[in-house]
Amino acid sequence: MSKSAKIRVDIPENAAGELLGNFIASQIGVCVPSADVITSKDSHKAYHLWSEYQQVESKSSHPPTILVFEELDGMSIKTLQVSPETMQREKFLIRNVVHKIMGKHFPKKLSKHCRAILRDCGFIFALDIGLCNPTRFPVDEPFEGVDAPELLWIAKDEEGDYSLYSIENPLFGPNKLSLINKSGHYSHLELLPNFLKSVNAYYKSLYQKEIETQTQTQTQTKTKSNSNGDDLLKATSQVNKSIKLVAEFLYDYLCSIYEFDQSNAKNEPSTSIVVNKESVVNTFMPFIAEGFLIGVLEISELNIEDLINVTDDIKALDDHMSGIQYLDMEYLKALLQVCHTFAPEVVLVDSKDDAEDSESESADDTRQIDDEWSESGSASMSQSDEDALMIKLQYMFPQAT
Repeated sequence: MSKSAKIRVDIPENAAGELLGNFIASQIGVCVPSADVITSKDSHKAYHLWSEYQQVESKSSHPPTILVFEELDGMSIKTLQVSPETMQREKFLIRNVVHKIMGKHFPKKLSKHCRAILRDCGFIFALDIGLCNPTRFPVDEPFEGVDAPELLWIAKDEEGDYSLYSIENPLFGPNKLSLINKSGHYSHLELLPNFLKSVNAYYKSLYQKEIETQTQTQTQTKTKSNSNGDDLLKATSQVNKSIKLVAEFLYDYLCSIYEFDQSNAKNEPSTSIVVNKESVVNTFMPFIAEGFLIGVLEISELNIEDLINVTDDIKALDDHMSGIQYLDMEYLKALLQVCHTFAPEVVLVDSKDDAEDSESESADDTRQIDDEWSESGSASMSQSDEDALMIKLQYMFPQAT
């Protein structure tokens, strides 16, 4: 390992929990950076790597487990938020990246990149709920969560599509949280069925006609629709305390540059894109809910035997690994049972948006980036700054330049 290597070195508060959490995330299709493990049994290698990064001040008889993550080519959504301290050249880069993600027709229409990222966000939220990890999204249901925008990265996946990557996926969250106790875990499981039904009722209310067409069983659908109407009244509060808060969280970062430009338009309002937070949040919510339901379906298909084998492998790595006492397989078995019971209730609507506008959007986005570059670049930046930013933009979004 060298300092120039594109890696992230970390000693998690719950190393065993994060190893299992990352495995589950990768198994259900969440984008996560790959990780190598250096345990206390590899003390020489661990000391060498740790000292190289100057993160160890004292040595102990049992050095901590080290996770070495592959670094991502992209940026966290936190870097996309504009503040009064944001430099002009940073605003320029943020504007280009955000406009590429949101599309030329935003906010009237969301681009395929934006829709994919919203679904990914819902997928990751489902993962966090499954892992009982309240350390990413600032929600009130089904647990009290805290926001961590630095743990969500926008990058390109192996197929070249834009994706939201999930950084740090610990089972049960860090040790310092109250949810680390087993009573908290099982209380969470008791609340989960009603929460899943609430999100599903909200989603069905949005696409009732489409679902009726897909099921082709009008009698059964009408019966379900009546019960869904009752469920929706009960579900509204939970959806507003979860899916809506996730949508507001994303808006605050993805749409910050629009609000900045809008507030600084002054005498030229036509030059800025007008955004309304409530309207955009309501547009975000269906895609987040859909991604969430897809995530729950994927979790329901996990093989418990594979999870048991991985847990045994983690325990065999290092008896002194932090968090190893929290690898509770009974919790995971109960979680899978909840998801398995819920899965038959989910009916997803076939989406034709991505196929219909992929080609036209690609051309529109390319022209948009070119126009913004010519309009905004030279007036506020030196040639060297322009070149540096252009290189970074090309590296992150090669199709946009």
